[in-house]
Amino acid sequence: MRYLLVPDKFKGSLTSKEVIQSLKKGILKFDPKAEFKSYIISDGGEGFLQSFELLLELKKVKIKSKNSLLSPISSYYMIDEKMNRAYIELAKSSGLINLSKNDRNPLYTSTYGTGIEINDAIKKGVKEIFIGIGGSSTNDLGLGIFSALGVIFLDKYNNEIIPTGSNLFKISKLIISNSCENKIKKVKWFIVNDVENILFGKNGAAYTFAEQKGANKNDIKKLESGGIAVHEILSSYFKKDYSKIEGAGAAGGCGYGLKLFTDGEFINGIDIRSIDTYSIDGINFQSSATFPALTLGTYTITYKDSNGCIETEIFILNEPPALSGIANVTLNVDCYSANTGEIDFQVDLTDTG
Repeated sequence: MRYLLVPDKFKGSLTSKEVIQSLKKGILKFDPKAEFKSYIISDGGEGFLQSFELLLELKKVKIKSKNSLLSPISSYYMIDEKMNRAYIELAKSSGLINLSKNDRNPLYTSTYGTGIEINDAIKKGVKEIFIGIGGSSTNDLGLGIFSALGVIFLDKYNNEIIPTGSNLFKISKLIISNSCENKIKKVKWFIVNDVENILFGKNGAAYTFAEQKGANKNDIKKLESGGIAVHEILSSYFKKDYSKIEGAGAAGGCGYGLKLFTDGEFINGIDIRSIDTYSIDGINFQSSATFPALTLGTYTITYKDSNGCIETEIFILNEPPALSGIANVTLNVDCYSANTGEIDFQVDLTDTG
C-alpha cells in the first residue's frame, strides 16, 4: 500500500521529520511492503523554513540577529531569488526554542530580532515576505519587529523604547518617517499562522498563550492591560482597529501588529504551497483573480505560484465595460523545480462601476 505522510511537528516533543520517521517505523511493522511519500508542513511555527527547503530552490541567508531577550544569536532566513520572495520564521529569533525555561517570560521578551531579519531581506530587494509567526516567546504585539524596521516608540518623556511585554503601557506615541513607511509598504506581506484568537479577552493573546511562555497570573494581567493601553495609541494613530479580527492574537499579538502596520494578508500554513497570484501589469500581484473596472482593451494577465511557475496570457476585453467577463484559461507550464503540467483558472473581469 502507498502512504502519504504530511505531518506538522508535535510541539515540544518531535519535529515534523521525526514524526515522519516514527510513522514509517510503525507502519512498516504491519505493512512491510509499504511505499511512502512524505512532506514536512508547518503552521507557521518551528519548522516553517524547513518545510520549504526540500521543495523549493531557496537560498539560505545567514545573519547575526538577537533572541527575544536581545542577546546576540546566529539565525537565518530563506530567499527565493527567482520569485524575489523572502521566507521568515519568527521562531528562529523570537521563539521559545531559543530560551531556557528559567528565561521564559513574555513580560521581558521582544520580536526585535525578527525585525532585524526582515529589514535585511527588504534591503536585499525582495518584493514579498512570507512570515511564519508560530512558536513565539513574546507578547509585544509584534511592535519589536517594527522598532527594528525604524519605527520609533516613545514614552511620555520622549525616551525611545524597544517594545517588550512589560513596557507597552509606557508607549505614548510613535514616529514613522517617510523612509520607514516606504520601506514597509514596498513589499507585499503574507502572515502565516493557523491561530484564530483575537487580541484581548479570555480568548486573546495573553490569557490564552502567555502562561505557556512562562507568565504567571499576575504577569498575564499586566500583559493584557499594557496591550490595551498601547492599542489605544495605535488605533488612534492608524485610525484602524484590528484587535477583534481572527488571528490578531497569534504569536503574542504579532498577528495584530503585522496586520496593522503592513495590511498584510493572513494565510494558513497548509495553504502557503498553493498561493496563486495574478497581475494585470506584470508588476503588482494580488491573490485575487478579479480585476474590476477595466476599460476596453488588450491585457496581459500574469500568473505565478509559490513553486516558481510564471505564465502569461493575453486577454482581450471587447465587451462594454459595464458587463462582466470571465476568462477561462488553461496554461501549459514548465517550472524550474520540475513541476510541470497544466494550470486551469478563471479571471473574473467585473466592472463594479
